[in-house]
Amino acid sequence: PIPGDIIQNQTTDGRTEVGALLVWLTPHGFLKGAAANAATATVSRVGGKNVVSFTAGKYKVTGTLSDRNLVERVETYMDIAFSGDTLFEGIYSDYRNFGGVQYPMHINMRQGGFSILELTLTDVQPNSPEATAVRVTPQAGREGGPPSEPERIANGVWFMSPGGEASTLVEFNDYAVLVEGPGNDALTERTLAKAQEMFPNKPVRYVVNSHHHADHAGGIRAFVAAGIPIVTHESHRQYYEREILANPHTLNPDRLARAPRAAMIETVSDKRVFTDSSMTLEVHLLRDSDHAEGLLIGYIPQERIIIQADAFHPRPGAKPLPAPSPVTINLVENIERLKLNVERVVHIHGGISPYADVLKAAGR
Repeated sequence: PIPGDIIQNQTTDGRTEVGALLVWLTPHGFLKGAAANAATATVSRVGGKNVVSFTAGKYKVTGTLSDRNLVERVETYMDIAFSGDTLFEGIYSDYRNFGGVQYPMHINMRQGGFSILELTLTDVQPNSPEATAVRVTPQAGREGGPPSEPERIANGVWFMSPGGEASTLVEFNDYAVLVEGPGNDALTERTLAKAQEMFPNKPVRYVVNSHHHADHAGGIRAFVAAGIPIVTHESHRQYYEREILANPHTLNPDRLARAPRAAMIETVSDKRVFTDSSMTLEVHLLRDSDHAEGLLIGYIPQERIIIQADAFHPRPGAKPLPAPSPVTINLVENIERLKLNVERVVHIHGGISPYADVLKAAGR
């Protein structure tokens, strides 16, 4: 979602389960994977073509070969915290010979039935000096380190995991509300445990979900498993009920898969208010946002704080954008439409900015 020249690298470590599967999805990786797992490999004929399958642990990888014995398609299922058992596919065509190495000039990678990467190649250099010089050092993700301690950002407002996307806890007299349920089961369970430790007499009564993207809703299954209602925009209900909460999780059963229970989903059209004598949290729809249909923000009037997802990103040290981001312009226009008095903006992806920075980014 970040506009401009922002590099977002992803490192695949072939020594991990998922890393090995991603390697095996490639044509040459598949052949090596089948050779390494020959004891479980099978060959069949489907539609006049050879189909080779092998099993490694709980994963089955299947490749379809052309009449020239070139790998046309590889598929497997992997676990995604948000969507469960998810189909991953690699589709390869237009093979050409480069110094004895056959390589597809057209690559289409698909996930969950949707294309996520499509490449048309013009040249291939097998074992080039540039390729063989690369040395990758795997880096531990957030799950590998100790969880960060919650950060108090205002009276009754806490950012639960500083340094990354996280829930923001809003404290009321007798209960608490979490804004956003990102991540996965582990992050949700840590967040709920920390909330109980901080406020043992104030149960988490609701979780407010800003929108349906995986990085902002990956933890909602664990909230459902804990019996906590999900407050989200009305356009999301069917998607959550029919897909995210109904999809099978057999590869890595999560808490909801192990102990199914009915979801409690409460929807917002334009506005909902949580309030008592100590705190008010307003939930508003960002109308006409290009980022996501049904994108919600939180607003705490007494602290003049907005809690937002993906409508603005701080870009310290980056070159100015050639033009203001439409989603940031839309955020400012909605704040003005709603007549909200804002001084600070809390980002679900981490950090806090003065509202002046948002105005500047919107070209004001």
